[in-house]
Amino acid sequence: MFTGLIEEVGTLVSFQHQHNDAKLAIACTSLQKDLTIGDSVACNGVCLTIVDFTNTQINVDLSLETKELSLFANMAKGSAINLERALTLQKRLGGHILQGHVDGLSSLIAIKAISTSYVLTFDLASHLRQYVVYKGSIAIDGISLTICDLTEDTFSVSVIPHTYANTNLNTLLQGNKVHLETDILGKYVENMLTFRTKKESSSITTSFLQENGFLL
Repeated sequence: MFTGLIEEVGTLVSFQHQHNDAKLAIACTSLQKDLTIGDSVACNGVCLTIVDFTNTQINVDLSLETKELSLFANMAKGSAINLERALTLQKRLGGHILQGHVDGLSSLIAIKAISTSYVLTFDLASHLRQYVVYKGSIAIDGISLTICDLTEDTFSVSVIPHTYANTNLNTLLQGNKVHLETDILGKYVENMLTFRTKKESSSITTSFLQENGFLL
């Protein structure tokens, strides 16, 4: 589990296909201060497992599904990658709860500077729209952000100077793609309502409400 607060921005060293899987090498320097083999690290919002690391680099493996759902295979060497170690019980939950699972991809439509902050607008796939709400949380390349504007097929986030300067957002250009993860709470609510509809019939009927004085 992650919070969406980026600890370090690393750079892509290499992406190597290995049959159906792949290996990713990322240059970084501060993440290793509290890291062990087998730890989970969010790389641009994708939960990956540390298989090896040095003082200057971490190495992670990608399964076939992760390789196909993420953007790493098409990223150029030197690309900026947001990094966050897994949440511990001693850490403040400053962002929102993230699993590190990519729900979909999105493209940057526009970026607008307002005073010292920035408003970034992205497209929004129809299958994700139901999980996105105005003033709700969303993760863009692993960054916990708040939605400040929302339409049927776009959403915007307001980014403060600190976040813009200390994440890969400052490298994005119009048309660039990013990983999206919507709020897990919405997915659970949808699942419970869908399951209830399919498996259970509600005992609360119009007759029940009338008999108990809720309806005239």
